[in-house]
This record gives sequence, structure tokens and C-alpha cells, in this order.
Amino acid sequence: MKNRKEFDVLLQDLTPMVPARPDPNGFDPNGFDPSLPMRWVAMAVMLSLPVICSCGEYPSNGKDGAVWIVPDDYRVDPNLYPKYRAIRDFQPPDLLPNPNKEPYLKMPKITTDYAWEVRHKVDDQLWLYSEEYARRAKGNIEIAITIDGRVLPGWRGISDPNRVLLRGDRAIPLSPGYRHDLDWGNEPLFEPIRLSN
Repeated sequence: MKNRKEFDVLLQDLTPMVPARPDPNGFDPNGFDPSLPMRWVAMAVMLSLPVICSCGEYPSNGKDGAVWIVPDDYRVDPNLYPKYRAIRDFQPPDLLPNPNKEPYLKMPKITTDYAWEVRHKVDDQLWLYSEEYARRAKGNIEIAITIDGRVLPGWRGISDPNRVLLRGDRAIPLSPGYRHDLDWGNEPLFEPIRLSN
């Protein structure tokens, strides 16, 4: 160093790099506010919420080509449709794959005692729901039938909008995948309940 002035300039340049002794009360002698980074994080999260929520939208077509829908868009007033019942007692296909025929994975038998109401109408499909059967099956599930009472393959698992908040998370495939035997057969299994006069 040629002179004291150069030394003082160099010392001033290095001073911010020297860590100050931390204050137990959170005060930073260099003027740094410790709450500042949290404010930026909070602001970034708030600004990104619309982006995060919009990412929850469902694809109309999945990677496998399946069509996905949100059942909320197809909800109907059950009072505008007749109630249905099974034509005879029968064992429905299992909801989950059950290659070993485990009894605890079997769906409860559908009997003529259950009353089914139309909750959703998707094109020409009527989706039936029975509160009593759903309690026994321990799930919010529906059966899709045609007008003549034939059941379309699989089950329709309906998410509760009060529990599943993001719309995209309530999307389900219009036709379930064929991971296991979801076929109900080709004969009519349901009929409208006729009101007696």
C-alpha cells in the first residue's frame, strides 16, 4: 500500500463482508430486517395462487386417450327422473382389482330393496346413486345405465366438493379403465319404479 488513504478505501470496501456479532434481540447492526425475506415469500405465494389453482384443471383427454369429465357439470335434479331398482338380486363386479377373490374386496350384493335415484346425466347415460347402498359399500359411487336399464362397465367414483376443493381433482374418466373385469353383462339389470295409483 502506497499510503494510508488507499488502505482506508480498501478497508471500507471490505467492511460489509465482515459479519457483525448477532444481537440476541434480532437487531442487525448492518440494517438487515430479518422479516423481509418472509414478506417476499408470502407475497410470492399469494401471487402464484391463481397459477397453482389453474394448474388443477383436468385434461379433457388423458395420455391414454380417455375422456375426463367433472361430474358437477352433469348434475341433475333427481326429482325430474323416476327412481330405479334392480330387476333381480345380483353380485356386481368388484370396484378394485381382486384376482384372488378376497371376500373383503367384494362389493355388497345389489338387491331389489335398494332405491336408486338419478344424480347425473351424461349424454344418454343415467348415473344412479343409492344412499343405502353407498353406506354399505363405504364409498360415494354411482352406476351408469342406459335408458333400457343395461349397466355400463365399471363404477363412477364421485368426489365430495366439500372435501375435494380443486375442480380438476374431482375429474374422473368417462369410461373406467379395463384393469380388471368391470363388465356387468349385457342384459338389463335396472328398471324404473312404477308408482301405484
